[in-house]
Amino acid sequence: MEFAKRMKVRALAGAFCLLIGVLCIVLSAAGMARDPIIQSFGAAFACIGAARLLRYYRLQKNPEAMRKREIYETDERNVLICIRAQSLAGSVYVTLTGLAVIAFFLTGQAQIAQILAYTVCAFLLIYLLCYAFMKRRY
Repeated sequence: MEFAKRMKVRALAGAFCLLIGVLCIVLSAAGMARDPIIQSFGAAFACIGAARLLRYYRLQKNPEAMRKREIYETDERNVLICIRAQSLAGSVYVTLTGLAVIAFFLTGQAQIAQILAYTVCAFLLIYLLCYAFMKRRY
């Protein structure tokens, strides 16, 4: 994907996060959300979305910064480091969460262990789907 298109997708993701955050805050303020923590999550999502949009806006206004960012993101060394870091983070997440599942089962907290096990399963399912997609694409 070319860099300009990638930046627009990131801006749309930021707008989506902002929209989700505002929606959560409004639902919480209107009393439609059952859990009071929804407002905190909404504020966090709104802040993340606003920060992404602000970053995109600032890069659009400064062509030199946009050019430097494009060079940084398309540099082969940085791309390789990013891919390896993502791979390591995924491996660490699955391993630590698997250990936490065992620990929670041993301490009698089966519901927490089950939720964590489902998150690992979802992560691995998403990984397999992405792997299959990338295998066909490349």
